[in-house]
Amino acid sequence: MSDPCDILIYVEDPGAANYVAGLPAALSAAGMEARLLAEPAAAAIAAQVGAACEAPGGRLPREWLEAVRPRLVVVGTSENLDTPAFAFTAAARAMGIPTVGAVDAASNSAYRFRGRSANALEHAPDRLMVPDAWTKQSYAKLGYPADRIAVCGHPHFDTVRAFRAGFDEKGRSALRERLYPAAGNAPVVVFVAEISGGLNEGQYRKSAD
Repeated sequence: MSDPCDILIYVEDPGAANYVAGLPAALSAAGMEARLLAEPAAAAIAAQVGAACEAPGGRLPREWLEAVRPRLVVVGTSENLDTPAFAFTAAARAMGIPTVGAVDAASNSAYRFRGRSANALEHAPDRLMVPDAWTKQSYAKLGYPADRIAVCGHPHFDTVRAFRAGFDEKGRSALRERLYPAAGNAPVVVFVAEISGGLNEGQYRKSAD
């Protein structure tokens, strides 16, 4: 449990886990040792892609850092306004360890590092890794230095492209027949929704917009 590593990664939410789950294996292939700490919801996602992770247990963030002495700390974002990711960032900064925030999407940019403060970047790490230029721009507009934001893509984009290739090969009609055999030639409308009250409750409430 106290074995040292080059990079310590902490994630709490499924979205963050989906973004970084493949990172330990990629870093290992590059000759670096990484350990992934994941809370239960994030661990379930990591398990789906076969990523080994550890439960943080009762250890405080600073205790983890003192035990494994990483050269870099990577944290995901979370809907928890008191996420331990902030404590990991603060402890790492106090110990002189560089930090990176892994942001999986542009949504709620002004809330991901706010915590309970009024400052959108109150708990922002030293650098950010983001999936696309749109997300980079959203943080630059908030005042985060653009030269410290790396656009890295998103591993799940590749997964979606692979699924699409399979669907295209089988054809739309075959997919309709498998999923909606009773629909015939009638239009099929699929509704997808997510209910979340963590970062910005207002966006899930009815408004004039």
